[in-house]
Amino acid sequence: MNETETRAELIDPVLRAAGWGVVEGSRIRMEFPINKGRLIGHGQRIKPDKADYVLQYKNRNLAVIEAKARDKYYTEGVGQAKDYAGKLQVRFTYSTNGLQIYRVDMQEGQEGEVTSYPTPDELWEMTFLKSNEPNAELVEAWRDKLLSVPFEDRGGTWQPRYYQENAITKVLEAVANNQKRILLTLATGTGKTAIAFQIAWKLFQAKWTVRQAHHPAEQAERSPRILFLADRNILADQAFNAFSVFEEDALVRINPSDIKKKGRVPKNGSVFFTIFQTFMSGPSTSSGTAHKASSGTAHKASSGTAHKASSGIAQMISPLVTLEGREIEFPEIPETELAEVDSYGYMYILQCGDGSFYIGSTKNLSLRIEQHKSGEGANFTANHLPVKLVYYETFDRIDKAFEREKQIQKWSRAKKIALIQGDIEKLKQLSKSKLEKSVSEPVEGTPYFGEYPKDFFDFIIIDECHRGGANDESSWRAIMEYFSPAVQLGLTATPKRTINADTYNYFGEPVYVYSLKDGINDGFLTPFKVKQIDTTIDEYLFTSDDTVLEGEIEEGKRYTEAEMNRIIEIKEREEYRVKIFMSLINQSEKTLVFCATQLHALAIRDLINQYADSKNPNYCHRVTALDGKIGEQHLRDFQDNEKSIPTILTTSQKLSTGVDAPEVRNIVLLRPVNSMIEFKQIIGRGTRLFDGKDYFTIYDFVKAHHKFNDVDWDGPPEEPETPEPRPQPQPCAVCGHRPCICAQEPLPEPCPVCGYSYCRCGNPPRRMVKVKLADGKVRQFQHMISTSFWSPDGRPISAEEFLRSLFGALPELFKSEDELRTIWSKPDTRKKLLEELTEKGFAKQQLTEFQKILNAENSDLYDVLAYIAFHSDILERATRADKAKIHLDNYDPKQQEFLNFVLSQYVKQGVDELDDTKIGDLLILKYHAIADAKKELGDIATIRNTFIGFQTYLYDNRVAI
Repeated sequence: MNETETRAELIDPVLRAAGWGVVEGSRIRMEFPINKGRLIGHGQRIKPDKADYVLQYKNRNLAVIEAKARDKYYTEGVGQAKDYAGKLQVRFTYSTNGLQIYRVDMQEGQEGEVTSYPTPDELWEMTFLKSNEPNAELVEAWRDKLLSVPFEDRGGTWQPRYYQENAITKVLEAVANNQKRILLTLATGTGKTAIAFQIAWKLFQAKWTVRQAHHPAEQAERSPRILFLADRNILADQAFNAFSVFEEDALVRINPSDIKKKGRVPKNGSVFFTIFQTFMSGPSTSSGTAHKASSGTAHKASSGTAHKASSGIAQMISPLVTLEGREIEFPEIPETELAEVDSYGYMYILQCGDGSFYIGSTKNLSLRIEQHKSGEGANFTANHLPVKLVYYETFDRIDKAFEREKQIQKWSRAKKIALIQGDIEKLKQLSKSKLEKSVSEPVEGTPYFGEYPKDFFDFIIIDECHRGGANDESSWRAIMEYFSPAVQLGLTATPKRTINADTYNYFGEPVYVYSLKDGINDGFLTPFKVKQIDTTIDEYLFTSDDTVLEGEIEEGKRYTEAEMNRIIEIKEREEYRVKIFMSLINQSEKTLVFCATQLHALAIRDLINQYADSKNPNYCHRVTALDGKIGEQHLRDFQDNEKSIPTILTTSQKLSTGVDAPEVRNIVLLRPVNSMIEFKQIIGRGTRLFDGKDYFTIYDFVKAHHKFNDVDWDGPPEEPETPEPRPQPQPCAVCGHRPCICAQEPLPEPCPVCGYSYCRCGNPPRRMVKVKLADGKVRQFQHMISTSFWSPDGRPISAEEFLRSLFGALPELFKSEDELRTIWSKPDTRKKLLEELTEKGFAKQQLTEFQKILNAENSDLYDVLAYIAFHSDILERATRADKAKIHLDNYDPKQQEFLNFVLSQYVKQGVDELDDTKIGDLLILKYHAIADAKKELGDIATIRNTFIGFQTYLYDNRVAI
């Protein structure tokens, strides 16, 4: 009795007798799909995981059953059963041959033989044991009510993937358990917004509210009010569209223009969407004022951007400060944080390389910052490179921004630091101090979120919560603390690391984690390979035969990758790099190129268009904060899968997040990526599935590939190392601050000529150094490319590691070269061997890629395997074909003609031409019709025997030597 018969005759009747599929709310799901199977190339996947049975009750997966044929031992399926149970997060799993049943309790670690299956109610009680904890009945009631709400399947077009269902279940269980802060960690591209929607849907349908959670006996007065909070408009808009199944009047998009028009924040609705910058802005009573958050905390630079404030009101954004001794280092506000801003005037503060500050005002912040970074902004910043933006305020008129600039220029360094930190109290104290001249002080206003009652929202979803951070200076934190009565769900794509430990400290450990590696191995995300490209011009040392076109070169200095295109520009170097990756990529495939700065992205765009095969003027565009609405349109066209133009986009930072473009097949790194969080986000641009996309490729010119081998990348989230606590300095007895600021005198009055506190009139500006290389150097440029592979355990590895891993696996598949030759000589056994290699993580596409590294592209895959396993000589296919032809005399002339044709196809196309499924194609290609082929060669059986039998001569050791 085979497995199918065993299931139909011995297992199915027993399950029905236990009430499964009979009791209302119970279901038997057969061949339950768990994943899609990892992509392995050529449009193929490894065999997907499917559970023989999944037992469901009350919309919950409760158990997995793995069935084997009656004549097999009943525990043979235990390994699979445990694996599937772990993925589906069910407590009980079974293995059976129809005669005996083996049960495993995944939670308690108990396992053994049982005589029968439990009924649906019994299995429910076994899974959810009664608790003696206070409010246990209330928790159980809400858990059952929330989870019993069916998924909104959009008319049957959507079904949750197993990890999505796990995430939704874990969050709702936490809600039922009155957990106030909840965190989900799921890789980019795994559907976090869809998960958030289903959670909101179930809460809405169950009429769960914070009050109702504690007073279940009361009749629900209303549906829950839910807030979706993001840090970029594109993310809030995407979420708004994803929630479109809700009634139209239930959805509310909060934006500043509507608030300004109506004079109040919107309160009629059920699900609200906004970005935190909108919530943090709001009306005030004086011009140029910095807003203080309700909890006394200020807006953090890395949290996002500010919207235009009404009536010239400034929106303050201040970063988290790290103290090292007496020096204060502020993180830079990245370009992505400026993309949402729409204003008519800005006052900004730059921190220079020596720690000094530069204050300015402008109408175009992004452009102005780029000019400062390139040494073309002002004399002072040109002589104090590098510079970074650490603070800015927005105004509706440039003259008000200019007034604010002049005001802050008069402030002491201590007061500027307090402003950047957002410490209003310290600002007030310093204004009263003898150290500071009298200036007008900020007047506190009420941010828009403060116009809502603190208990207005029941549930808050914070998207990409790692970007806002949850430290005490964060804008996220100000909003979350204000709405502390609400249950708060953080969504993040980055595992716990030291850099984002504050987020995890605030929310706690994630209730569910699904990593990038999981997504790739399950086939829900696209795998990737890395081509590391090293050139002889990665670094630069000036020599006398080179020409300095602009700026002042520092002789004897070796300029590193981090300084290229920021401090020094070498056009020939960039041309060489562009030529390399343009020769490597398929130029019709959509590609993202990450550059050092916005100006660098502009230069690379021009070079790509110059060297591209396509002459379409829109082939490549730059998309940065400087490109405004035109850039946004180029991005939308790029994201449109129906459009092929633009094909390539260059950027510096903007496209590292929030870009959903499934067709991206190439990512080019022309700038260092120092943050693991940003690195994961950049890689996430290519992982989304798309028809015909087996993998995407990262072209790495800047040695970012070493981050792939970090434990951060491979393993599950780990606890970050806790830094040793340092004693806090005591407040100064004189000024009352720590560290003491008594010794910090105000800067002198600005020079009336150059406008700087320390006059720079006599110093020419330090511009970007531009160098033209000697012709001889350009001709000597060289580069080396190394390719990474995806390992069986789901991480990128080098070619050397791939070779070692494959070498270790081959002895399990064949013991000698004779055995390999016998297997490879027949299409059916050859196919089985390739399938076994694929199951072990060595897909044919990877083997073909490794062929290229061995310079064996014109050889047979057999030769690659024989070389790795036995160090045999590698022969070209043409050589094998020529030597096999000596056996053609064993066939009649018509068969010889056909076999010669087969050999020619084998030489040109490879071993795939020898697959028995190719016989029909070969016959049509040669004879144009199967009927004509049969007239020449005989019936199909005869043709097949000829086709297969001759293949042994190709691999005959006596011939191939």
